[in-house]
Amino acid sequence: MTAFRITALSGSLRAGSTNTTFLREVAFQAPDGVAIELFNLGGLPLFNPDLEAALPDAAARFRAVILASDALIVASPEYAHGISGVMKNALDWLVGSEGFAGKPVVIVNTAPRAHHAIAALRETLSTMAAKIIENPSFEAGLMHAIEEGSYNAAHP
Repeated sequence: MTAFRITALSGSLRAGSTNTTFLREVAFQAPDGVAIELFNLGGLPLFNPDLEAALPDAAARFRAVILASDALIVASPEYAHGISGVMKNALDWLVGSEGFAGKPVVIVNTAPRAHHAIAALRETLSTMAAKIIENPSFEAGLMHAIEEGSYNAAHP
């Protein structure tokens, strides 16, 4: 049986990122029949529309992974009241790609005070015609749990 394929995208490249930690835990906890792959956005070149005709390998691979996914989980930190440059760059690479419109997307943010990023991400994804899954989209207070020392990242 083919698994339901979800690609998880973290807008943070920081080694200790709570958004990335959260996505790893979600992937670890995925039920049978659901495969969650965390795609590292760090290798994507800066978006340049002039490269659309001959996509860089990293951008072509990224688009192929997204196209093959049944859904996305997007977790972005908030930087200066917006989404991270890493996340915006990744989404820009998807604007001209086939197969993104209508893609189900769950939005996550692990910081309890990151309301602007969620709004900016929602606006960008809506403009791209993503199907934002509202009920599962949430803000997890993982950062607070890590700061207090009550979160134990026992999983790889």
